[in-house]
Amino acid sequence: MSKDCGKIRQLSLIGENNSYLVEHITREREKNMRFLATFKKSCDFERWLKLVDDLKPHMNKHGLKLIVAMESDDGTRIYDLGEAETMEGVDAFVSDPEVIRMREDAGVDTESQEVIAPVGKYHIFD
Repeated sequence: MSKDCGKIRQLSLIGENNSYLVEHITREREKNMRFLATFKKSCDFERWLKLVDDLKPHMNKHGLKLIVAMESDDGTRIYDLGEAETMEGVDAFVSDPEVIRMREDAGVDTESQEVIAPVGKYHIFD
């Protein structure tokens, strides 16, 4: 199930103005850019997940969100589906000295970061 469907189901419990809220949330999400990215890492997956938690204030500040992430079979890469409000937010996040330090300290090879492709629609299966 996609994240959008979960939000819509929650909104349907709010009250009389549901349709406006759902349409507003949908329009806002359509404005955001989604992308598939990858990078090399030397840490284990659990350490990387902790890094993501630690980076949430920076991600929120720059309008970024991770939708889903997975590790390569050999454990050397992360592939993630992310969402950004603006390209400027992405640039500010990846060039923030504190974010770079935190990522490198956790074992992320920041020089290997690459966007594989922009993403339109997506679905997360149960």
